[in-house]
Amino acid sequence: MRLCALIVLLLTVRLSIVSGQTPPPLLARPRGAYYPHGINGQAIPLPDLFEAVMQNDKARVKDLLDHGANPNEPAPNGYAPLIQSTVWGIDPEICKFLVEHGADVNVVTPPNQKGFSNKWTPLFYAVHRKRSELVSILLAHGARTNLRDAWGKSPMDRAKEVKSDAIIQQLKTAEKRKT
Repeated sequence: MRLCALIVLLLTVRLSIVSGQTPPPLLARPRGAYYPHGINGQAIPLPDLFEAVMQNDKARVKDLLDHGANPNEPAPNGYAPLIQSTVWGIDPEICKFLVEHGADVNVVTPPNQKGFSNKWTPLFYAVHRKRSELVSILLAHGARTNLRDAWGKSPMDRAKEVKSDAIIQQLKTAEKRKT
């Protein structure tokens, strides 16, 4: 197996040399990009912080935020890093770092290319994914529970749909504190 990998590597390097191209570095991490017009269109690089959030790279997220990265700088498609961390994030610490550095906990999902938005905030995504630890972080930093999505539903309505008793209780407690 190792011999096969070595042969492929040597052939790749040799082809690169013959064609006059420099071979890519072996350990280079590809840069994240957004392709608004498909894979054959122009690539738009992702902001460093958004890319780190996408890669669930907690250390890099923390370092970028500690060195002044804007926690609200959207990706080219309009998505905020906090939405990305609640939709796809694995480590709740990333969400926590973002809100502690000023990420807008009530940022709304932007419209897609057809102009539609589900109007979900990070709280909606955390509820939908049954991530009570994220719900807790968002509520502690001022996430609004009275917002409605494109279908007129609140985070509480969504919590009932996904049948999460823990999140229903968290939302009830948060609503009581606000009154």
